[in-house]
Amino acid sequence: SGLSQMKFVYDCEDDLDRIDEVCNKFKLFNVYLMPKGITLESQLELSRLASDWVLRKAKGERCYIIMPRLHIMMWGNQRGK
Repeated sequence: SGLSQMKFVYDCEDDLDRIDEVCNKFKLFNVYLMPKGITLESQLELSRLASDWVLRKAKGERCYIIMPRLHIMMWGNQRGK
């Protein structure tokens, strides 16, 4: 058996490759990917990176869900929001 769901924060394509290795090792199926960026621009750039990576590398073995940091997109990197 093993875990069926996990969230990972990533900052680059190498992170995504390592996440995929962990997912294979632990047989994770529902995998949430959250970009580390602290600006709207970096959130969008990292979300596009993950989307392109999923389309190129994912073999249908699991469900990757790109989950932005909504509070960063709405209020920027402000504490308490």
